[in-house]
Amino acid sequence: FQGSKMWFHEKHLLFESTVNIETDAWGARITLSSIAHPDFTISGRWDMIRFGLDYIGCAMVGWSLYSECPYPEWF
Repeated sequence: FQGSKMWFHEKHLLFESTVNIETDAWGARITLSSIAHPDFTISGRWDMIRFGLDYIGCAMVGWSLYSECPYPEWF
């Protein structure tokens, strides 16, 4: 996923961004870069992060990143 375009989703926010992923023993920190929003960082501990073939998400926090738009009908 590093450096790829992904769709960020949290509650009512949904937008495409480029991701920069940094990891350590605690978990992952992901910086999102988008032309629609200022850069910001999301994070999650390893025991809260879930992975799939085309997504990364964090339980208890509510953010997810998808390789394809999860709700294309919103656009």
